[in-house]
Amino acid sequence: MRTLLLPLVLALFLGCDTNKPAAVQPISIDLQGHYADTFVRVKLDGETLFSGHITTDPMFSLAAQIPTEVAAGEHLLEVDVAGQVFEAFTFEAPETVAIGISYSAVDEAVSFAASPHPFGYR
Repeated sequence: MRTLLLPLVLALFLGCDTNKPAAVQPISIDLQGHYADTFVRVKLDGETLFSGHITTDPMFSLAAQIPTEVAAGEHLLEVDVAGQVFEAFTFEAPETVAIGISYSAVDEAVSFAASPHPFGYR
């Protein structure tokens, strides 16, 4: 019986990999309201995810969706709007599944909305 048990225990310990990469989860970064052929650059943890001109569809209050994946933990989202407004937002995964980014040209301000659920657009 010990002869059979020893290989089983060894297999269990050898099969346990403590160096597995962190699990990732999908997340959506949604560029929402008030963009009118506006240049936007979005970076996540220093990596550019989006760079281009966008216009918000008034029917849906959505200009663009950026699907990506993140590992569990804290992340930094940086937004550059028209080369004039620079804002940063820190969020935690897996608590956050969607982040909305809106822009006000009048106030020259960017606002963020984090959600544990995807945003719905109709």
